[in-house]
Amino acid sequence: MAKTESTIITLTLPPGSGSQRHGTLLIQRGELAQVSQFSFRKMSDITTAIHAAANTLAELEIDPPKLVEAKKTTGGKAKTDSKRKPETASTTQKEEALDDGAPEEDEADTDAEEENVEKTEVRDDPDQLPMLL
Repeated sequence: MAKTESTIITLTLPPGSGSQRHGTLLIQRGELAQVSQFSFRKMSDITTAIHAAANTLAELEIDPPKLVEAKKTTGGKAKTDSKRKPETASTTQKEEALDDGAPEEDEADTDAEEENVEKTEVRDDPDQLPMLL
């Protein structure tokens, strides 16, 4: 008889009040896991989120991701560019003196892009989720 892995479900519901709250769900079986965030108003919304996470984990078990081992690094010191001069306190102070305090071009673009990003909420429709076998 094959040994079946236990399913571990971790549900995190932060304290709070209001008509709509948010939670995080981690469901794990063996080496595979699925994490999701959800909004809920009543207890049935929580059970729907658990059911959806279990279905997603079942799909993941059918077609698990291909794991590629990370390249092993050799022991010892990291290689450095021998042509580069070591940075000293005096060179750092000189560079700071040259800095006029204005944001660099890349930093200014990033700030403008962050202001234009809209926040959206993703909600799963439980009627469109596959059923757990």
